[in-house]
Amino acid sequence: MPAHSRHVVVLYEMGDFRLLPEEVDVSHFKDFLRNLWNSRHWTLPQDLDEYEGDPSENLVHQYGQALFQFDGRAIRARNYAGFLQYGNSDFYIFPKIFKAGRFTIHTVFSHLHYYLSYGTRFPFPFDLAHHPPLLSDEWLHRLIGVFARQALETVTWQPYYAYHPLTEATPFARGRLSVNDYLKEQIATGQWQQLHQEHSPFGQDNRFNRILRFVTGRLLPVATGAVRAQLRALTQLLSEVSPVSCTVHDTHHPELNGLAGDHRKVLDMCRWFLENSLAGSGEDNQITLAFLVPMERVFEEFMAGFIRQWLPEWKAQTQNAAPLGVLSNGETLSIRNDIWLPEHRIILDSKYKLPVLQTATAAIPKADLYQMIAYSLARGCRQGVLLYPSPLPAPSAGPLWEVTVSALSEPVTIRAAFLPVMLPDSEAGLPDAFATLSGRLRESLVQAVSPNVS
Repeated sequence: MPAHSRHVVVLYEMGDFRLLPEEVDVSHFKDFLRNLWNSRHWTLPQDLDEYEGDPSENLVHQYGQALFQFDGRAIRARNYAGFLQYGNSDFYIFPKIFKAGRFTIHTVFSHLHYYLSYGTRFPFPFDLAHHPPLLSDEWLHRLIGVFARQALETVTWQPYYAYHPLTEATPFARGRLSVNDYLKEQIATGQWQQLHQEHSPFGQDNRFNRILRFVTGRLLPVATGAVRAQLRALTQLLSEVSPVSCTVHDTHHPELNGLAGDHRKVLDMCRWFLENSLAGSGEDNQITLAFLVPMERVFEEFMAGFIRQWLPEWKAQTQNAAPLGVLSNGETLSIRNDIWLPEHRIILDSKYKLPVLQTATAAIPKADLYQMIAYSLARGCRQGVLLYPSPLPAPSAGPLWEVTVSALSEPVTIRAAFLPVMLPDSEAGLPDAFATLSGRLRESLVQAVSPNVS
């Protein structure tokens, strides 16, 4: 469907209600969201699923999903950001930290890609920095464009050939005779001259190319213009490959473990499209793309991955559990803070919240302070830093509290840091913009933590 004929709906995570487009059938849309929720691949392990005050269980009970709330024909996004397609509409859900400014879809999702690139729980295998943006600002079409360019270049200059196990009936001996199949399929039907054999021919018709052809065919009805032409060219290059249906499970087959380089990048993108899509109906077999991630977890993973990469000297440990005490029934009560610096005995806790900033001070939720005190008790340390995303413009490191707990011989020192994790719209498209942002973020982290480290 041409991109210009689609409706674009922009929502903010935890934002206001907004009316759905008139063409959207609310009942069918709710069914679609329930299906999307039940088919998500990023379900978190139970021992990590501990969002603070998260009402998702009530939402799941009420709506069958925890992505959106409804009020008649009005819809409100919950704590998931990303995008989804439904019918003739593209829904973009911006992270709540972008609500204070004016940002384009391209800028917001460039930031989301930046955050996801440091984590592992929500893979996003698109190398956007090395691909020029499309004229359209529609993110879905840009991702398809990145895939089309990378896949076409790879198949053109590095065609993939491999041995692929095959069982077939032929009049010539090619491999190991499958006696049971021969007796059942050939002798029993009078086709004794056809030998049922198992062999592994070397050629283009292999698992990798079959997955690539299937994903290309599913994306073709969605693409437009030059991207559609690239996908058609890719289909022509794979014309000798068997047209079979594939699922995300095929991308994890041991046969593909040896893939590397560009072939691995293409396979990862194929897996992403298969994981984040629902099969459509109709003769064109068009897919519906949906990529929604819980921003609390994304921010936690981003901060942990960023510190591991940019501040390796801190030797940070992430999501490391520590016992807090024993309940009356004998069950151990433990805590799991985001980042622990064992050599310096400092706790770093990521908070995906927007505190109310007041010039030189900030209103930090007392619950965050209480939680940090509990972490300090469990770890036996006296220093912690709360890490908050900062709206633009980002202030310097936050105020320093010294919280005294009567049961302790010395105070617990807690610092709040407001970190630059966003670029203004005017800077986001500049060369090396996010490298510059990384430098600012590293400097802010050092400023917030170094006084404690020293």
